[in-house]
Amino acid sequence: MPETSKFFRQLWGFNIMPKWKIFIWKIWHNSLATSSNLFQRGISNINQCQTCLHDNEDEQYIFQFYPLAIEAWEGNELQIHSHHQLDFSLAQWLALWFGKYLKEDGYGGLRLPQFIGTLWAIWKARNAQIFRQVRATLEEVRVNAREGEQNHARFIANDSPSIIPPPAPNYESPPGFIFTCLGQSEIGNSDIIIQTDGSWDKNSGFGGAAYVAHQQGQLIGSQGAFLYAFSALQTEVAACLLAIRWARTTTFSRILLITNSMALVQFLRNPSHADINIQHTLTDIREEASTILWCRILKVHRVQVQQAHTIVLSSMNYRFSNV
Repeated sequence: MPETSKFFRQLWGFNIMPKWKIFIWKIWHNSLATSSNLFQRGISNINQCQTCLHDNEDEQYIFQFYPLAIEAWEGNELQIHSHHQLDFSLAQWLALWFGKYLKEDGYGGLRLPQFIGTLWAIWKARNAQIFRQVRATLEEVRVNAREGEQNHARFIANDSPSIIPPPAPNYESPPGFIFTCLGQSEIGNSDIIIQTDGSWDKNSGFGGAAYVAHQQGQLIGSQGAFLYAFSALQTEVAACLLAIRWARTTTFSRILLITNSMALVQFLRNPSHADINIQHTLTDIREEASTILWCRILKVHRVQVQQAHTIVLSSMNYRFSNV
């Protein structure tokens, strides 16, 4: 998919806020919570636009053909006639404007951030009407766009160094979207979220594994375990298995397990390349998870598994103190 690769090379290399990059990634992959997507996944029983009652509210309608979107595009400095390009898919439409602005303005140009900011502003206005009953108007879009422009300017000035476009982008898995699905279904939402973490002391071979489970922000389970290990990865794999085995003892059928180990997720995707010391445990994880209706293992930043990490350290420190 050379066109896809080119587009995501441009996106990951462009110096904008990470939340905008993820937003564009979701648009490209048709992953926003539109009425059409919720209807197709069995989450909602309507697929209409809830602001104008159009028959099918998909992403292309929201950003190109929604009357408010047409007004927003034609009323700003970009003057895009979004509803004229009927033979373009939304992905082709995005690629067209990304390519145009980068070719003409370069990576330091102002029009591409304005283009992305307008998409963001339209989406925010739509959501405000649905979830907060704030009427979606052109003025609301303009307020959102100005806010986005100010946030972008602060990001450029304070938070982000200049970025060189990467030579080999990963267009399938942006940060926060590196995951594998091991359950019976790949479609769904989690009942509970389980943090897992492992830690290892190279000198002694002592390790620890732990999980912490929450439902709607409430702690519902946790456990730490001491073990001897050959690597830090072995403890991460052990923590994952510990969590899944606990989950199977509950009545929950939709499990989101989060880890800060990218290697764990990658080896669960393709266990044949894993070290022999963890292959059997990976097999156990896959077999146990296959009995759960929906089970996703998601790579996250380490701060998101801090509670599990604290239990790991406590387990290891207790063992050290008793040696």
